[in-house]
Amino acid sequence: MPWRHNVNPSCTVLCSLDMFGKRLAASRERAGLTQRELAAALGARYDQAMVSRVESGHKGLRFDGVVKAARELQVSVDYLAGLTDDPEPAAWLAGELAHHRARATELHDSGALAASPSDSTPQLHWFARPGISPVPLLQNAGIAAGTGGHADNEHVLSYVPFRNDWLRSHGLNAAQCAVIEVIGQSMEPTLEDHAVILVDFQRKTQRRNKIFAIRDAEGPIVKRLRHNKDGWWLDSDNNKTNEQSRHRIYPPKPWPQEAEVIGQVMWTGRTL
Repeated sequence: MPWRHNVNPSCTVLCSLDMFGKRLAASRERAGLTQRELAAALGARYDQAMVSRVESGHKGLRFDGVVKAARELQVSVDYLAGLTDDPEPAAWLAGELAHHRARATELHDSGALAASPSDSTPQLHWFARPGISPVPLLQNAGIAAGTGGHADNEHVLSYVPFRNDWLRSHGLNAAQCAVIEVIGQSMEPTLEDHAVILVDFQRKTQRRNKIFAIRDAEGPIVKRLRHNKDGWWLDSDNNKTNEQSRHRIYPPKPWPQEAEVIGQVMWTGRTL
């Protein structure tokens, strides 16, 4: 006789009641709900006393109650049941993965660069050939993706060979661009720590959802621009949150009054 697995949606979830209770309580507190409010969200069969008994580890929830609690508290059922330490629901994780993949390829274009000599540091005269424009790579001009930095003592360290057809297709003038290193993790996965970026100094008009190099009171930084009814904001692509507070490590901040646009970021390369 073939084995059959009968699923009863009203059965009690089999896991440590103590762990389930602690995680339910912690998730409820992070969501800013009282026990009474959570009970009301779970349905008529639940009350504050029952939620209190569950959180103290003296009683479990039926499966339908666990699912409702997970949805209301925006955590995963596996997290409440102790099967994972990541509280994020699977749908959110899938969305984050798609977001990560899109961000990681947003500015990367392997067809931008032409082949260059690899036996020593590239010199300007090497690029005096058809179809290639040299763009200066600035030394000591690191732009912070995070807390701000300094761009003192800027000078040309080398040159990066960009293809003219690629530059034209993006409306770029090599004489008005520079390649600069990004320092910090706030713009990951789009811009990795110590990645290099191509900045177009001619594009200084703020554009929604585009990445710009900006200079504020703390120094040059790289951020994505957002706009809403309150005005322009500097945002980061890194959405990581603090494990305890669940707040973003790199939260958006309003456009600083003294800030100025250096230029728009048009390209990034993992290596040169």
